Amino acid sequence: MSIMSVPDYQPLMLPVLRLATTDIRRVPEIAEVIAHELALSVKDQAALLRSGTQKLLTDGIH
Repeated sequence: MSIMSVPDYQPLMLPVLRLATTDIRRVPEIAEVIAHELALSVKDQAALLRSGTQKLLTDGIH
């Protein structure tokens, strides 16, 4: 699997909805699973929104 950057909101919805049917409910746990599935680099996982207040991945999951 190749390393990719954080996808936009729409591509994240299917994995989020799939995880919502499991016992995984908290956003940090969902982000961890999705980051692993998408082979996101540590840098991509830590990427912030332009405002610098929230992680890009976490924002996409909300």
